[in-house]
Amino acid sequence: MENLIAILEKVSDPRQAWKIKHKLSDILLICLFAVTCNANSALEIYDFAVSRKQWLNTILSLENGIPSRLTFARVLQLISPKAFAVAFTQIMASVESISKGRIVAIDGKAIAGTYHKRLSVYGWCMVQRK
Repeated sequence: MENLIAILEKVSDPRQAWKIKHKLSDILLICLFAVTCNANSALEIYDFAVSRKQWLNTILSLENGIPSRLTFARVLQLISPKAFAVAFTQIMASVESISKGRIVAIDGKAIAGTYHKRLSVYGWCMVQRK
């Protein structure tokens, strides 16, 4: 878990410093967990976080509680897609290393061969093997 947080802490935070109540790495990690569990919107990410608040408190500080759905929406609109793609690729490379290469695809697109090869490095569907 520390490795995931360390990777996400490298993503540049575009928010105004005086408005920040929640760590960017906490928000992004909650988003990753929620999207992996089929959340498709800021509201679904928020609902995921609220329903798993007790568990999330064991791995994240969440000093100001669960971020609001509007906070999730704003952060997802503000962060650089390229910066997040780099972090996500590092996370998936870490997962691949830990699993000794057994885990590569995040969803069925890569397995079914329907993912777009040019976008796969920056998308959610696959980490390319070396």
